[in-house]
Amino acid sequence: MRPIRWFTDLQLRFSERPTHTDPHRYPLPEGCTSQTLETVDRETLRSLHNACFADHWGSSPVSQEFWNNEFLAHESSRPHLCEIVFDRSGAAVAYQLTSEFPQDAETTGRVLWIDKLGVHPLHRRNGLATTLIERHLARAARDGYEGSMLGVDADSLTGANVLYARIGYTRRYGGVRYILGDAQYS
Repeated sequence: MRPIRWFTDLQLRFSERPTHTDPHRYPLPEGCTSQTLETVDRETLRSLHNACFADHWGSSPVSQEFWNNEFLAHESSRPHLCEIVFDRSGAAVAYQLTSEFPQDAETTGRVLWIDKLGVHPLHRRNGLATTLIERHLARAARDGYEGSMLGVDADSLTGANVLYARIGYTRRYGGVRYILGDAQYS
């Protein structure tokens, strides 16, 4: 058995990094608008997700059935705290999905998770990811959470690790994916 990939759960605590509670303090790029998950067509969001993660290690297109029945319908999801960004043409270009896991509060505190954060490859490097994270943090602080957590591929080609560190996230847990013959284990 040999390790093939490393993953990290990162945490940001508001006691260590003060955060504004008004999401609109972090404006979207000019011409962009946003909506919550409840108001967005699921197929539009699934297509955006597949485009955002097409170049990520281990990713494959998510089926419509899995997206609707497992991914979006999970009891931990907080649809009113999720955000999907559209450009001036009305195309979905970035998104952030949020969850809460109350059963973990004893060990992590009451935190809001960024389950997925994606920016379409044609719209990367223009501040959308940073803006979505800051707006997520503002909503979490406003709603009384102690902080935020997210999981990241330690070898992400998008530079996500640098972005999260710059914002103030620090390592909480780590994990390794192993391979034994053709089988992979986490």
